[in-house]
Amino acid sequence: MKLVTFLLPGGYLEGIDRLVELGRFQSRSEAVRIAVKEIMKGELRYTKAKKPLRKMPIALLSET
Repeated sequence: MKLVTFLLPGGYLEGIDRLVELGRFQSRSEAVRIAVKEIMKGELRYTKAKKPLRKMPIALLSET
């Protein structure tokens, strides 16, 4: 994995922290990884009818 730094509105971070507190995710990192994965899967479904993404990680391309 690679380290990525980005900015989030405070409300988003509070929501992520609440989900971690509730035990839905083990950490902020896990919550963000899963959110990004779900976005990418949705985008892949959309782009299949259009132009496919060429540099998509194999792990995301193979999951359904």
